[in-house]
Amino acid sequence: MDYTAVGNTTHIAARLQSLAEPGAILMAEETHRFVEGYVLYESLGPVEVRGQREPVVGYRVTGRQRGGAGSR
Repeated sequence: MDYTAVGNTTHIAARLQSLAEPGAILMAEETHRFVEGYVLYESLGPVEVRGQREPVVGYRVTGRQRGGAGSR
């Protein structure tokens, strides 16, 4: 059985990946909530993402968190 990821979450991830500079990791607010405390990040603020009516709040991963909550 083959599985294919589809839907808006996949769409946003693909669009953020296309906006990222080589070697960079961008994530949306929903992903950020899951990994906060595990990675260091900087907020990109609202990001225009093709196919979305509203801008998506984006974050750039800047490193690995060694304990504690994520940076702001």
